Amino acid sequence: MVCKFNFIFVFLTLFGLINCDVLGQKKTWSLEECINHAKTHNLSIKIQQYNLDISKANYAQSKGMMLPTISGYASHSYNYGQTIDRFTNQFATDMVQSNNFYMSANMTLFNGFQLLHSAQKSRYEMMASEYDLKTMENDIALAIATAYLQILYSIEMVENSRTQYDLTLKQVDRTQKLLEAGAIANSQLLNLQAQAASEAYQLTVLETQLEMAMLTLTQLLDLPNVKDFDIVVPDVEITTMPVPANADYIYDYAIKHQPSIMSAQLRVESAKKSYQIAKGAYSPSLTFGASLGTGYSGASSQLSGIQLSGMDTIGYTTGSPPDYVLAPVFDYLYEPISFKDQIDRNFNRSIGFNLSIPIFSGFQLSSNVKRNKISMYIAETNLRQAELNMNKTIHQAHLDAMSALKRYFAAQKQEEAALSVYRLAEEKFELNDLTLIEYQDAKLKLTQSQSELLQSKYEYIFKMKILDFYLGNEIKL
Repeated sequence: MVCKFNFIFVFLTLFGLINCDVLGQKKTWSLEECINHAKTHNLSIKIQQYNLDISKANYAQSKGMMLPTISGYASHSYNYGQTIDRFTNQFATDMVQSNNFYMSANMTLFNGFQLLHSAQKSRYEMMASEYDLKTMENDIALAIATAYLQILYSIEMVENSRTQYDLTLKQVDRTQKLLEAGAIANSQLLNLQAQAASEAYQLTVLETQLEMAMLTLTQLLDLPNVKDFDIVVPDVEITTMPVPANADYIYDYAIKHQPSIMSAQLRVESAKKSYQIAKGAYSPSLTFGASLGTGYSGASSQLSGIQLSGMDTIGYTTGSPPDYVLAPVFDYLYEPISFKDQIDRNFNRSIGFNLSIPIFSGFQLSSNVKRNKISMYIAETNLRQAELNMNKTIHQAHLDAMSALKRYFAAQKQEEAALSVYRLAEEKFELNDLTLIEYQDAKLKLTQSQSELLQSKYEYIFKMKILDFYLGNEIKL
C-alpha cells in the first residue's frame, strides 16, 4: 500500500512539474498571428466597427423614411367643473369621464427627391465606413509588419554584436596569457579590454533597442506586457531578390482596389447627394395624410322614455266663472349611452393632401446649398490628395526597394571581402605578425559591413512588403 502511494505521489509530482514547465513557456507569435489578433482585439478597429454599425443603422432609417408613418393615440381622462363636452357640445358641470382613440398615417409623396437622395447618401456613407474599417485593418497590419521586421533586424544585430564581443573576449583571454608569459606589452591588453568594454556597451544598446521593438509590437497588439511575449523568427534569408513590379503598374492597381481610395470616392458621391438634397429643399413638398378616430364621454345620454308627472294649467275660458284648461305634464327620461355604442357612433375618418411651397426662408436654403457645394469640392480635393499621396508613397517605396536591392548586392560583396580580410588579420594577429590597431581596423570594417548588409536587407524586405500591400497581397513572411 505504501509503495502504491509513493508511486502515485511521484507520478503526480512529475506530471505537475511537466505541466508547470509547459505553462511557464513563453507564447511565440508569428506575424500572421499578430495581425489576426490585432484585427479582433485592437480598440481602434473595434471603434471603427461600431461606426460601421451606426452607418448601417442610419442607412436602414433613411430607407424607412420613404415609407408611411403610422401612429396611434389613446387617452383616458376625468373633468371636474363646467366644460363643453366635445362629443355632446353641451355644458357639463359634473365629473365627466372621457376616452379618445386616434390613429393617423402620413406619407411624403414628393419633396424634390430629398428622401431618395438621403437614402442614397446613407448608402454611400455605409459603404465608405466599410472601406474605412478595411483601411484601418490594413494600416495596423502594416504597422505590425514594420514592428515585427524591426524586431527581426534587432535580433540579428544583437547576434552579430554578441559574436564580435565573444571574439574580443577570446582575444582578451589570449592576450592575458601572453602578457603573463612576458610575450607582449601591457598596453596591448589594455587596448583589447577597452575594445571589449566598448563592444559590451554597444551590445547593451542593441539589446535595449530590441526590448523597445518588442514593447512597440505588444502595444500595437494591446497586450499588457512583454514579459511572456516572444515572436517566431522565420527564415528571412534572401536567396532570390525579385525586382519589384513597375511603380506605375502598382499605382494603377492600387487606385482601383485600395480601400482608402474607395472610401474617398464614396465620400465624394455622398457629398454630391448632400448637395442634391440641399437643392431639393427649393421644391414644393406634397404629403398625404389619413386618420381614424373615435371616443367616449360619460356625459353622453339618449332619450329612453316619457312618463306623466301631473297636470298643468295652460289657459281658461271666457265664461263666468271661467273654466281653467288643464294639460298633462310629461317627464323625459334619459339613459347614458353605452361605451360600445359611443365608439360606433363617434367613429370618424379623414383624408387629405398638404402642399407646402417654399417662398422665402431668410436665405437659409441658398446658404445651405452653397455650404454643401463647397463640401462637395472639399471631398473631391480630398480624393485627389489621397491619390497623389498614394502615388508618392508607391513611387518612393519602389525607388527605395530598388536602391536597397543594389546596396544589398554591394554589401554582400563588401561583407565577404571584409570577412576574408578579418580572418587573415586574426590569423596574423595570433601569430604576432599584425599590430593590434590593424587587427581592430579589420574587425571594425567587418562589423560595419555586416551592419550595412542587414540594413539593406531589411529595408528591401520592408519596401517590398509595402509594394505587396498596395498590390493587395497578404502581408506575411
